[in-house]
Amino acid sequence: MDRDVLMQQMTDRFQELYNRALDALDLAPDGQWEQHWQNRKTA
Repeated sequence: MDRDVLMQQMTDRFQELYNRALDALDLAPDGQWEQHWQNRKTA
C-alpha cells in the first residue's frame, strides 16, 4: 500500500473519531466530565 494513501486513511479515521469524541462531550450533561476526573484523582 502506498504510504500517502495509508497516511490519508489514518488521518481521515482520526478526524472522524475526534469529531465523534467532541460530539459526545457536547451531549454530556454539564459537570459529568468534571465529576469523572475528580473521582479519578481521588481514587
